[in-house]
Amino acid sequence: MMWSGLNLCSRNFRQLCLNSEIRKKMKDEKKTKDQLTNELVGLRRRISELETRETFLKRAKQELRKSKEMYRTAFDNTGTATVILEEDTTISLANTEFEKLSGYSRKELEGRKRWTDFVAKEDLERMKEYHDIRRINSSTGPRNYEFRFIDRQKNTKDIFLIITMIPGTKQSVASLADITDRKHMEEELRYLSTHDVLTGLYNRAYFEEEMARLERGRLFPVSVIMIDVDGLKEVNDSQGHAAGDDLLKRTADVLRSVFRAEDVVARVGGDEFSVLLPCTGLAVVEKVALRVRDFLLLHNRKFSESPLSFSLGFAMGGKGCSLVQVQNEADKHMYRDKLLRLKKIDKIF
Repeated sequence: MMWSGLNLCSRNFRQLCLNSEIRKKMKDEKKTKDQLTNELVGLRRRISELETRETFLKRAKQELRKSKEMYRTAFDNTGTATVILEEDTTISLANTEFEKLSGYSRKELEGRKRWTDFVAKEDLERMKEYHDIRRINSSTGPRNYEFRFIDRQKNTKDIFLIITMIPGTKQSVASLADITDRKHMEEELRYLSTHDVLTGLYNRAYFEEEMARLERGRLFPVSVIMIDVDGLKEVNDSQGHAAGDDLLKRTADVLRSVFRAEDVVARVGGDEFSVLLPCTGLAVVEKVALRVRDFLLLHNRKFSESPLSFSLGFAMGGKGCSLVQVQNEADKHMYRDKLLRLKKIDKIF
């Protein structure tokens, strides 16, 4: 009986242990299943996030590509020559208009040429200084200025440049406008505003400006010579205005041969010429007047069939004088010279 009870107890105990192990195993299996389920959910969430991120990156790349294409299109079609410049002066981007301006293709320019290759020697140091200053402080240095550009064929072009730094970089973007034709037009207009078209000498307006300037200066004494072409009206009437114009041009040639670069030689009327001689006293201006006569004789040996003749007078003014009055005095002496020579001619005939 005792052994039977012990066997029964032993079986019950084993059963209890087995049940405990089964429950533990089931619990562990449940825990593992829950963990796997959680891990699977987390993995699916991660996959979803990656897919979302991949979609975003694809869209971002598409937008970036589209943005670059739009930027490049805008860059190429600005209508103005435009370049992106690196800190080491390399041209990293160039548009179609810059190709036309420089004479080089984009392949020859980008990453191969420096902006310094296109700048005239006399402007190079100034522009290098601007380039360096701009990269120390982007707000310093001029944003626009003019310089001379040398293209592939060694032609010099006048350029108006607008340049600015690209924020957050050491790069700058520059736009270049070719103003060569405008500069030539400005020079021509400036020339026409100060010169007589027929003779190429200074005109009356410039002569009067120079008189006023010399009055305020320190280049005294100042002498004035007045010259009047004799017989211009008669030549115009008898031979035509072309013959009269020829006399005026030849008079200008004689005067150019005599006077210094600092002297102001001008045509101030139809047949009248006037010369300002700074730092010139009476003794010197008398010698100059004789030299004019000598050059006139030489000229007439060459043009003996249609000789030139003109009357001449001069006067001198010191510090504080009115040069207009000096000119009037020289004009009186010129008319006196004309009358005296006319009297000599009358006596001959």
